[in-house]
Amino acid sequence: MADRRMRTIPFAALLALAACASGAPQRVECERLPPDAFDRCRRVLALQWGTLEVVDPLGFRIQTGWNAHVDGDEVGQKRATVFLDDQGAVVVVAEVRWLVGGVITTPGFGEPQGDDELTERVRAALAGALAQG
Repeated sequence: MADRRMRTIPFAALLALAACASGAPQRVECERLPPDAFDRCRRVLALQWGTLEVVDPLGFRIQTGWNAHVDGDEVGQKRATVFLDDQGAVVVVAEVRWLVGGVITTPGFGEPQGDDELTERVRAALAGALAQG
């Protein structure tokens, strides 16, 4: 029994680290989800973010592909993920990964990081879509 507990503690720590690395997911406030909530969320993401890599209506999970993203002098990619939490609320998180590398190394993208500003923009768009009659 103690052996099993020791294995779950590091796993829980890894989950906590992953949550921190991916940014703060934000709940989309909505009095009551409309019956077509999944389709509304899918439409918002498709219009604003383009390609959808994951479209799972049964699991209520939508994830965009990585799209070009520029912030000042930094070049990177962004993606958004929408899902239902364990209480049935729509949740969104947006991530960015920046182009890294230089003269000596081959350029590539760094680790994804949560982006609170992008997440808030998606959250607001989803809230508007879900509130429409």
